[in-house]
Amino acid sequence: IAAACLLGPDGRIQAVSASWCDTVGRVPLPDAAGEITVGSALTDIFSDGDRRAAFAATLERMVQPDQGQVSQTTELGAANAPLTLEFVVHPLREGTALTGYLVQVMDVTQEQAIRTAFLDRERRLREMRTALDRRTAEMNALREQSDRAAAARDGALRSLLSAMRGGSAEIASASCRWCCETSGAHFVTAGRWIQ
Repeated sequence: IAAACLLGPDGRIQAVSASWCDTVGRVPLPDAAGEITVGSALTDIFSDGDRRAAFAATLERMVQPDQGQVSQTTELGAANAPLTLEFVVHPLREGTALTGYLVQVMDVTQEQAIRTAFLDRERRLREMRTALDRRTAEMNALREQSDRAAAARDGALRSLLSAMRGGSAEIASASCRWCCETSGAHFVTAGRWIQ
């Protein structure tokens, strides 16, 4: 439910909508702050000094005639009761003079929770994708290393086999020459004995 309030140029609330208390009344305030209602400065809704200063700076920027509406989303709940409100501030002018502000306040707690869950899911997916890419790169590097080692082994085996074949041929040739010389036969490489 959207609530609204009318602020004077000094940032104090001049009027509130019927749903104001339902929306803004759930903001936990220090005991001294009381209620945020007609006569209060809207910045009192922010218990944190930095947020209060940021919102006041937003209002001050609207003095500029070219400044349009501004939206600001802020977490204002307690640890056990999250409450995220979106403030949409519209400058009100007569000519170029700022006469006040119309502020719409919307409870976006559920939307923020969904957005946070979505962003968290996206972050986890990115982390998983990065881990998977890293593992894939590691596996590819190991596969390349294994392929290089296998190629080196195959080359060494081929060289050894070639050397063994060459040695066998030399041994067979020497043996044949000896046989031929002692028996008077001639051996032809085609495998036939010639007398």
